[in-house]
This record gives sequence, structure tokens and C-alpha cells, in this order.
Amino acid sequence: MRGSNKDGIELIAVVLGAEKSDNQGNGIREKDCKNLFEFIYNNFSEKTLATTNTSIKNIKVSNGTADTKKLDLLPQEEIKALITNDRTNENINPEIKLNDKIKAEIKQGDVLGTVKYVVDDIEYSTNLVAAHDVQKSKLFAIIVIILILIVVLYVLYGFTKSKKRTKSKNRKYQYYR
Repeated sequence: MRGSNKDGIELIAVVLGAEKSDNQGNGIREKDCKNLFEFIYNNFSEKTLATTNTSIKNIKVSNGTADTKKLDLLPQEEIKALITNDRTNENINPEIKLNDKIKAEIKQGDVLGTVKYVVDDIEYSTNLVAAHDVQKSKLFAIIVIILILIVVLYVLYGFTKSKKRTKSKNRKYQYYR
């Protein structure tokens, strides 16, 4: 068993079933480990798939104010993966899953979903968080209050009008008696 660390990539290799050394006393296991390390360092590198300050998705939050309802979703943690050097990040697409019914009021840093990258059948994932606060819009509440006032005024108007009718009917009958 051997270990190696280069450019922040730490590797451990275990060679099983090999002789400890050849007839000249050269270490076979050490040579195999060294070859494995060189192959990985020459053909793979750690690449950043997502950073904590880069938007993964932009959403519109229902019932948010006009100036805060557009919301960027950011990864809660940076995602890095060991990828072959011939592969670029462009052909690694994120799988995004949002929470159900995202509505205002939202605070910066609230978890609103998850993002997952799959590279060579290995999953890398983190939470998606709100980039800024989203204020709840007061428009709906104002509309409801206005509608209630209209209904109340209509009822009051109808009530006063019906009282006037009954008074006027009573007056008509008084003259004819």
C-alpha cells in the first residue's frame, strides 16, 4: 500500500497478488503503485463543476414583490470531481430538483432544492440556496381588502335602500285609508 499527494489530489494504491520484489531486489509493488499514480496524475484532474457564487438556476417566486421575485439559486457547497483531462464541463449537465410550492417570504440562504451531477456513475450533489431575500407581495392582501369593502358597501347600500322602500310604501298606504 502506497500513498501520493500532488496538486491537492491525494491517492492511495493497494497492489494485490504481486511479488514484493523481483530477482534483482527491485520493488515490484512500489513500481506498480508509482505507475498507477503517474497514470492518474497525467490523465485526470480535479475540475470544479459548481461554485458557491455561480447561479445554477433562476426562478420566479410566486407572490414575491416585483423587485425581489426573480431569484438565483446557488449551490450551498462547491462541487469538484476527478475527471479525465479530455472531458470538459460543458457536457456534464446538472440535475435540478426544486422543493414543492416555493413561495415568498424567502430568506437568503434558505434551502429550496438540490443539484446533482453524475460523472462516470459517481454522484456529486449539494443543496440549492436562495441568493437573496424575497419579500412577500402585499398586492393580494390589498385586493382582498378592497373586495371585502365593496361587498360590505353593497350590502349596506341594499339594506338602506330596502328600508327607504318600506317607508315609502307605508306612506302610500296611509293616504288611501
